[in-house]
Amino acid sequence: MATQQIRNAVWQEYLDAARLSRYCDALANRYTRFHNFFRLLMCLPLLVGISFLLDLLPNIVEIAIAAVVAIAVVIDVIFNIGEKAYVLSRASRECNKLEHDYKILWLSMETDKLVDKEILEEISQLTKKLEEIAEETDAVGITTDKKLNVKCAIEAYRNLEKRYEYSHRT
Repeated sequence: MATQQIRNAVWQEYLDAARLSRYCDALANRYTRFHNFFRLLMCLPLLVGISFLLDLLPNIVEIAIAAVVAIAVVIDVIFNIGEKAYVLSRASRECNKLEHDYKILWLSMETDKLVDKEILEEISQLTKKLEEIAEETDAVGITTDKKLNVKCAIEAYRNLEKRYEYSHRT
């Protein structure tokens, strides 16, 4: 049977994993949309080329489109949006697994099938996975969006509160 201290530690880690899962998912979706937008902008030269051949657009419009494409390419290169989107998508999947692992740990602990030592070992393994995810996102320069983080935390906490509202231990 787990002590109250261990139960609290698992619950706090479970909450954090749920928050992080939602946060990484939301951030991955944001970066993927940015990346797709910039990729779409980079297709504009095709249209300019066709319009140039058919003489459909005035020269000033073609120049403006070329400038927009150049800016999009520079932004994509400087901010490395594609790689960030990829890393965040992987982080999102890994965080979803972590949340699931904490759910299983919580449920296993609730059935009194684990002792404190086993629970602490599991927390340690899951913490290592979380650190690996953080290292990957840090390596590509992903910064924290505090407003989105708070929004995801509230969403995660409400979701878990609903899920476990009738499972109080007596």
